[in-house]
Amino acid sequence: MNQRNQTEINRPAIEVTFYYGSHEFEDDATKFQSYLDTADIYLPEVRGWTANALDRYTNVSNATETPDQADQICIDNGEGRRKAFTMQLWKMLYGSNKRIVVVDIPSDFESSYDGSKDVYETLTDNSRSFSEFLHELNIETDNEVANQAKREDYITERLKAFLEDTSTSNPSEEQLRVLLTIGAIHTRLFERFVGDPALEHVTFKQVFSETPQPYYYRAELMKRKLYGEEVNEELLAQVFLEDIFQPHVDAFTAFTDANDEIKLLRAIIESLSFEDAQKVFETWDDQKVAQFIAIEIMKTQGYTGDHNLFERSTH
Repeated sequence: MNQRNQTEINRPAIEVTFYYGSHEFEDDATKFQSYLDTADIYLPEVRGWTANALDRYTNVSNATETPDQADQICIDNGEGRRKAFTMQLWKMLYGSNKRIVVVDIPSDFESSYDGSKDVYETLTDNSRSFSEFLHELNIETDNEVANQAKREDYITERLKAFLEDTSTSNPSEEQLRVLLTIGAIHTRLFERFVGDPALEHVTFKQVFSETPQPYYYRAELMKRKLYGEEVNEELLAQVFLEDIFQPHVDAFTAFTDANDEIKLLRAIIESLSFEDAQKVFETWDDQKVAQFIAIEIMKTQGYTGDHNLFERSTH
C-alpha cells in the first residue's frame, strides 16, 4: 500500500462547528460553554490579534496564567463590555488544555479602510439633509463591509489550510472536534466549506446562540451587504437610531447577554417611523435622546410616563 493511501486511511474524522453569536457581554461566551467543553481545538474570534494575545489564550488554556494575570498583560482583549466577554471566555478556557489556533486576521492585515471620518462627528451640522446624512452613513458602512469581505476571504484560506494540515498531521487521532466562534453576520463562512470535495472527510455544522437569531440593525445591514442584497433608507434610518440610542441603553442597563440588548433596542426603534428618525436628526439633542431612552427602559418595568423626543430642549 502506498503512502498516499495509508495517509487517507489514517485521516481522523474532523467535526467543525461554526458557532455564531454576539461577542460583547459575559453571557455571550457562557452560551457556548457546552461546545467548548467537547472541543479538542478552539478557534477564537480575535480580529487584529497579536502574538501577545495568542500567548494569553494559550497560557490560560494551559493554566500557566490565570484570566486575571492574562488581563494584566494583554492589551488586545477589547475594552468596555467586550472585555467582559473575553474575561468570561478565559475563565471557561482556564486549565482546559484546549489547543488554540487563530485563523482570524492579524494586526498587520492590510485594510481597505480609506480613512473617511465618522459621520457622527458632525451630527450637529445643520447643512446636511437627512437623506444626505444617510448617504454618508451608507458609504461608511460600505468601507466596513469591504473590510469584512476581505477578512472572510482570509479566514477561509487559513481555515482550509489548517484543516488540510490537521488531516495529515494527526494520524493517531480517530476524531477531532474543532470549534470556531464568530459574529453572526459571517454565515457565508459555513457556506464556503459545506460540499467542498477537498474536505469531504470533514463534517461541518453551524449553531446560532439563539433561534431565531436577533441582529443589531447595523449587523443586519452588514449581513445584507455581504450577501449583495438591497439596503434602503428605512434600514439606514434604523441604524442611525440604534447608533445614537445604544450608548444610552448601555448607560442605563446592565446586560450580560447581547441578545437581550438587541431585543430592547429593536423594540424601541420599531415603534418609531422613518419620519420620526428624520425629526430626531433635524432637532438633534443628545439630552432629549437620553431622557427618551430612560423613559422607554422604565416602561419595560411598568412606568407609564411619557417624553417628547422630537422637540429641541430649551435647557
